[in-house]
Amino acid sequence: MAQVKDDSSAIGLTVPASLILREAGTQGTDTSRSLELETLSDIAQILSGVRGFEEKATQVAASMAQAAAADWAVLRIPDDYALGLKLIASVGGVSEQSPPPQVLPYG
Repeated sequence: MAQVKDDSSAIGLTVPASLILREAGTQGTDTSRSLELETLSDIAQILSGVRGFEEKATQVAASMAQAAAADWAVLRIPDDYALGLKLIASVGGVSEQSPPPQVLPYG
């Protein structure tokens, strides 16, 4: 798993890139690995930019959705006060038509 931290707020994202990219539709191991590395490089470039955390998270979700050929993607972080996973980014047609809940309860 790749772990990414936003230094300004000390919030971490754990991105299971290999699980997401497994569904990318590529057959060969070399092609799949190449796509995975390209996507991880894109994500690193996004996260090293000067934009805000939520904008970066939205771009990361879009990059992962594109690599996995998914119609939509959602990124969440743990929120101990709300006892659930807090929505930080969502992209794709489904999220625009029917936005995901702000907090997804644990359990």
